Amino acid sequence: MNTKTRAQMGARVNTLHGAGLAMTLRKLSEQATERIWIVSPYIGRWPAVSALLGGTWWLGSTVTLQVITDVSDAGNVHRGTLLHLLNRGLVKTLAGVHAKIYIIDDQAIVASANLTETGFTKRREIAVLLGGPEATDTISLFKTWWETLAQELTPESIEQLEIEKPSDFSPEREGAGLPVLWPLPPKPDGALFEAPGGAEGGFASYQRFLKHYNEFAAAYAGVQRLWPDAPLFLETDAFLNYLFHEAEGKPSFEFYSKREPRKLDKIERQTEIEKWAPLFGKWARSAGDQRWRERRAATVKKLLEKDHIDELTASEVKQVVDCLNCMNALQLIKYKFLNPNNNIVEKIRAAWKKLVHGHGSEEERMHACSKALRFFGTSSVQELLGWYYPERYPIRNNNSDAGLRFFGYRV
Repeated sequence: MNTKTRAQMGARVNTLHGAGLAMTLRKLSEQATERIWIVSPYIGRWPAVSALLGGTWWLGSTVTLQVITDVSDAGNVHRGTLLHLLNRGLVKTLAGVHAKIYIIDDQAIVASANLTETGFTKRREIAVLLGGPEATDTISLFKTWWETLAQELTPESIEQLEIEKPSDFSPEREGAGLPVLWPLPPKPDGALFEAPGGAEGGFASYQRFLKHYNEFAAAYAGVQRLWPDAPLFLETDAFLNYLFHEAEGKPSFEFYSKREPRKLDKIERQTEIEKWAPLFGKWARSAGDQRWRERRAATVKKLLEKDHIDELTASEVKQVVDCLNCMNALQLIKYKFLNPNNNIVEKIRAAWKKLVHGHGSEEERMHACSKALRFFGTSSVQELLGWYYPERYPIRNNNSDAGLRFFGYRV
């Protein structure tokens, strides 16, 4: 960091300690839109880590999670937590790292506290919060360590570490004799980290979902079209994603794990759409590139065309999977799906070909695809169909189901 006085930095640097340190990390993480990057030599048990980072960004968002730790001493890390983190992002090891850094979007907390329950509740730690230009050097340093020094960890390499396998509920050994000075933030609902029912509950309700989605998309289009040359379903997906991640209060988020929709009649539903659609339009016009969905759809269409799918390569399979929101939200599932020990390319080609080019009902083809492939669940199947045929099928995942329930549809 450049040497400047506190007065020169103004309010861009804040000192954090006590309960305020944990609460600030949790608040910033819950508001993340771009990245959560962490450096911590010690990583504690999952209930504490999830309480510190929250879960509203975990599924269905584009937030990138990257973690640097040090497994040269296997006692530094909790195996279960590393696997949880790998399920959402990437984890690397850097021998001798001692820094503790928490980067959220363009802010950075440089701290003395490890990502452990002991560090945030039993030790008198201190940190500074850097914002804007003052965080630039710290972010650049993380990039250097990540790209040139740290070594990537995989589920296999973590399983091979000589680490004890304590329960998530076993107390941390470090600091066992120290009193608790201040509490952690409340532990988030476990449903935030695991896809619940709805899109993951099978294909029996797909026709009902499709009917509701068509009705909702038409009502939205009656209010506005931001990109009239794009498929309506792609713009509708962007609208639903806005309500889940970006809109003030994240209004559809509470319906992520709820099975019951709001009680709205047709007039009330239209009123709600007319309220939220212009807010989405205003946000989209100032939020940078929001037309990436069209590029993804074009990629999937090109790679899975009938005259090419039989020659699909392993590299092209990965390109397709990289387009699926649900797979990007659960990196460990993506890793397992792409592992040739679980699914060979020939099997993937056959299953995807039947899904996008086969005969029979949508439900029959989706069920056959899901049954044929390991770690390719119902959200992945339904998303793939939507990316290939964006004019006919929605990009269905749990975010879209939550959005429809927010508008009173039972899905």
